[in-house]
Parts: sequence; C-alpha cells; structure tokens
Amino acid sequence: MARPRKAVVDAVHPTRETEIRSNTTVHEPSDQPWVRPASLEAPPPRKGMVQRWIRVGVRGKDDATNASRKFREGWQPRKADTVPTDFPLPRIESGRFAGCIGVEGSILCEMPVERNEQRNKYYADIRDRATQAINDQLENASAQAGHGFGRISKVEKTTPAREVAVADDE
Repeated sequence: MARPRKAVVDAVHPTRETEIRSNTTVHEPSDQPWVRPASLEAPPPRKGMVQRWIRVGVRGKDDATNASRKFREGWQPRKADTVPTDFPLPRIESGRFAGCIGVEGSILCEMPVERNEQRNKYYADIRDRATQAINDQLENASAQAGHGFGRISKVEKTTPAREVAVADDE
C-alpha cells in the first residue's frame, strides 16, 4: 500500500534531481548560426545582380548626400515586388522609397554584376596607386640616409611611457 502513496507524493513534490537548473531547458537550440545584430537580412540577389544596404537616413533625418552618391555609382533601390512572396521582408510603405525593401534608415539596392566589377576595379586602382606612392616615399626617404627622416627601419623595442614608483612596505 505504501507504493501508490509514494507515486502520489512524487507527482506533487518533485525530486531534487528534477529541480536542478542544469536539467532544465532554458532556451531551445537553434539551427541558425549567430549573426551580428547590425547585420540585416536580405533576400537572395536576382540573377546577374549584386546587392547591398545603402544608408538613406540617420536618427530619423535623411542622409541625402550618401544616398545621392551611391545612386550616382549605379546602385538602384530594389522594389519589394521583385522578391518571392514567401520571403518575409521589411517594406517601406510611404515616402520617397515607398514600395522598396528598407529598414532602420537603410534600403536594399542592387546593381548589375558587370558594373559592380568596374566600380571595384576603379577603387582598387586608387588604393594601389596610393599604396605605391607611400612605398615610393618611404624608399626615397630611406635612400637619403641622413636627410629628411633618415634611414627608416623597424624597431622592435618597447620603452615604458613612465616609471611607476613601487611603495616600500618595510
């Protein structure tokens, strides 16, 4: 007879093992990898296009300068009706970009792959010329030992910024 009573007690009062926090599931495991909160989800790009988020506003104010510059580069706002209906996306309902995909002061823009490659090459050329100019200046300064900067070399020595006096406890 003691057996049925114990079953009732167990149902009313949980055992210590079931009360241990490590045995409880606080959050369900997710199949989704962690992403930076600032990363915005976007639908897959259309065939032959690349896309990126363009800032059109900051703190509730329009950022016309940035938007205009990006539009001149060739970025065009992507309309929400170009995305399959099963893909959930934020849509701008009113204003200049009504009907476009947008969130938090940014809109999703797209550009043909070929034009994007030309744009990337342009900026890579600028970067390469600037890097070469810096390297040339360093070589010239190094060649003129005793003039200007003198010979430029890498020093792997650290020096303390200030000495800290240690209190003598004795």
